[in-house]
Amino acid sequence: MEFTEREKDLLGIYVSSLHAFFSNNIFTPVQNKFGTYLSDDLNSIQVDLINLMDILRSRGDSRLGESQARYLKLAIQFARRSKAEEQEELRSKTSHADIQKKIDDMMIPVNEFMESAWYKQTEAFRLPPVTEFLTLQEAYKGLPNQNNGTKTQFDEKFGILQSPSLFFPALRHARMEAALRNIEVAVLFVDIDDFKSFNTDFGETVVDRQILPIIMRTIEAHVYSHGAAFKFGGDEYVLLLPNMGEDMSTKFLYSLQDKLFALTIPKVERKITASIGCCIVSADSFLTDAEVLENANRAMRHAKKWKDCMGGFNGKDFEDKNLYQLGKHGVILTAN
Repeated sequence: MEFTEREKDLLGIYVSSLHAFFSNNIFTPVQNKFGTYLSDDLNSIQVDLINLMDILRSRGDSRLGESQARYLKLAIQFARRSKAEEQEELRSKTSHADIQKKIDDMMIPVNEFMESAWYKQTEAFRLPPVTEFLTLQEAYKGLPNQNNGTKTQFDEKFGILQSPSLFFPALRHARMEAALRNIEVAVLFVDIDDFKSFNTDFGETVVDRQILPIIMRTIEAHVYSHGAAFKFGGDEYVLLLPNMGEDMSTKFLYSLQDKLFALTIPKVERKITASIGCCIVSADSFLTDAEVLENANRAMRHAKKWKDCMGGFNGKDFEDKNLYQLGKHGVILTAN
């Protein structure tokens, strides 16, 4: 692989940020505990990143190999998430069109790298979690003081599911915990099918008093001990499931759909079905927390084309072409 001097400068910044993360969150905490007994694996990563930064700083011809490309892809993924988080913060502070345009343009260089052929053909290097070298107890000692994930605040109207205001703090905490263990986190967007017709047929009072509480109690009980459920709207709910990959979350959702369909509600003969979108992120995912939620929502909207099914993404790129739909119990309906 060859890069222009401009590209090398950008990649040098990205790799430097990746190296800082690795040093602060993995290398140095382990080194402080064990000194000269440090793992050869960590020393090797440290040397590789330093050498890569030196190559990117050099002028003239500097070809990079496959192993270095893997570090570059990881560095770009880190940069993408960092830039996206910065964009989200800046966008919340202005409505000025010119400033918003400049904020949008911040992502152009990262997007150009992510669209390149070498990037798509390369498997990113995966940093080992610090808990591969330290006990969980020791790893926690080096973390900043954060919410322990047990805070509870119920939705004011029904008092059954968690308030949506707690979702992002809970997701942030879940992703931090997942990074320590090198595991995945699933975020699921649940939407009750044809919900407007329930209001039309039975009236808002009956829906609020008899139908919605039963639906939410079913969801809360199903999620209990596996994660947390948040009420985002009258017929929309978000589930946060730490340590659930694709296979586990798919079975979990099929079971939830079965429970909703089996509900018996007095004077309501119609069956309850739900379309569910799933976004699963690995410990090193480049998505921001807001993008994780939005992708779960996208997958749900994709699923609603068929209703009573589940939508998700193949792979880790989260592009429209990676969306798929599954009917009950694994029946493939369609994929883009």
